[in-house]
Amino acid sequence: MIELRDVRVVRGGRPVLHGVNLDVPRGAWCALIGPNGAGKSTLLRAIAGGPVDGGAVLIDGQPVHAIGRRARARRMAVVDQQPTMPADMTVADYVALGRTPYLSYFGREGADDRRVVAECLDRLDLMAFAGRRVTTLSGGEWQRTVVARALAQQPDVLLLDEPTSALDVGRQLHVLELVDRLRGDDLTVISATHDLGLAAAFSDRVALVSGGLIVAEGAPAEVIRESVLSEHYGADLRVLRDDEGHLAVVPRRTRP
Repeated sequence: MIELRDVRVVRGGRPVLHGVNLDVPRGAWCALIGPNGAGKSTLLRAIAGGPVDGGAVLIDGQPVHAIGRRARARRMAVVDQQPTMPADMTVADYVALGRTPYLSYFGREGADDRRVVAECLDRLDLMAFAGRRVTTLSGGEWQRTVVARALAQQPDVLLLDEPTSALDVGRQLHVLELVDRLRGDDLTVISATHDLGLAAAFSDRVALVSGGLIVAEGAPAEVIRESVLSEHYGADLRVLRDDEGHLAVVPRRTRP
């Protein structure tokens, strides 16, 4: 379980998070939504063990800062919005970096590590790219590779910052459905996204971040409402629901 208690973050003398409280049960998927600059990425970094200026982040009741870096990497994986692309590294070697927390300081990966890497490459349709240099990948191929590395950590908690922004709609669904299936192993997912439709489709809970605060939190249908979204996104937004209950958010164009 992830618990945030009055979490505050200040950057460059400017408050970014103002006393955030949030509970995410084990095995749940919580989507963080909100306008640019609301504090979503800062909130994810705080959960991952980044510096905070007040309050506490707890994992199963234990402060995240009390967990050693290697032990934390075994429990939590992060997919950053703009991860660094290392030069002269193959896709397979990059995904294998996800096994680092399980190796001794002078050890090499074993058969089990290689099996996990192969499974992640296969799940993300990357086996054909295993020997390719990461610098030769398209944006979508690189994003899938980053997700594969995170899954190779076999984490309890997966933190995703705009994980499908470079993917076409088919690949978006493929990656998110894979993550959703992994939740059967009690994987807890917290994702920041601008795609409100995907947030509604995959998450159990939605937290709307605005001005460094969580201003609304609950089931997708409770938060993704026209009045709530329009107020905090500063736009006239319409929420549509199909016959199966799926939600879509579209802007109302202001005509002259």
